[in-house]
Amino acid sequence: MPTNIFKAAAVHPAIASRLEADVDRVHREAAQGYVEVAPRSRTSKIGSRRTVFTGMDGEFWQSRQFQWGQDDARTIMSRSAARTGGDPLFCKVTKPETQTQVHLLADVSKTLNFGMSRENKLFLQARAAVTVCLSLKESQDNVVPMLYANNEVVWTVPRPVAPVHVTRTMTRMILNPVYSTGKMDSGLISALRRLPPRRSEVLILSDFLNVTPEQQEALAKVARRHCVRALVIQDQRERHLPESTWWLPFPMPLKVFDLTTGHQATWWLTDRNRAQYTREFEEHEARLFAFFKTCGIRHEVVNTNEGPEATKKVLKLLALPPLTR
Repeated sequence: MPTNIFKAAAVHPAIASRLEADVDRVHREAAQGYVEVAPRSRTSKIGSRRTVFTGMDGEFWQSRQFQWGQDDARTIMSRSAARTGGDPLFCKVTKPETQTQVHLLADVSKTLNFGMSRENKLFLQARAAVTVCLSLKESQDNVVPMLYANNEVVWTVPRPVAPVHVTRTMTRMILNPVYSTGKMDSGLISALRRLPPRRSEVLILSDFLNVTPEQQEALAKVARRHCVRALVIQDQRERHLPESTWWLPFPMPLKVFDLTTGHQATWWLTDRNRAQYTREFEEHEARLFAFFKTCGIRHEVVNTNEGPEATKKVLKLLALPPLTR
């Protein structure tokens, strides 16, 4: 069962009741789709897992005559070769395991506690995470959720679990997160280090606002082994400053707080400052997407003001086949 790494503080009954109402709302607004994972294809079926891959990993399926240049010599059945004198040779064919593990990494840093009045980025992230779990339920696959903050993984489960056993607890932990403290550049790295050595499905939910070179290096290394998808969660106010009040003859000041450090700054709502604010965000976004393309990471951008359209984008990301490298 899920275990919290840190002991959660007591929650006031009124806050707990409101939290449960938010959890119910997240589940009502989530959707269910199809997760296109690496060993699956819609064209053929072997055993209980749709696949086009056969190889040395997995359960024995059948034997067939060995084809030079097509089959791996390590799959030759030595006892059969001894009986036949090596003419013909037979090899073993295996089928993939009947369940797939999807590692769901969700960022619960303080920059995610920001957004529109209807929902903030944490609420949108919770809806996306539940959508992933519901999409895995149909194929009876397992999920390994990990919530990470500034410097470490703050909540996870000890082993892969069925999605139905973890969705509500995971949603509570996203909507009411335990913020960690410390260096900003180690939370994602700590989560990536927990991934298994074998090829797996990895889905990262984050705003990717504070991606460091060290995180990029760790993520690029993971993408070379695993099938990685990224859901980039944004809010319009991160891209555009509000318009100045039209009836005032001078620009209005806007106090801006850094959600990570708590430092305050003042932006004057002039046309030049608004253009600079948007340009800096777009440059950050372009660098991030170029990095994803270089690493072969499929990504999708969702916004807090999109409502149900954001859920459709999550389903689109899940249905995309992983890029082969």
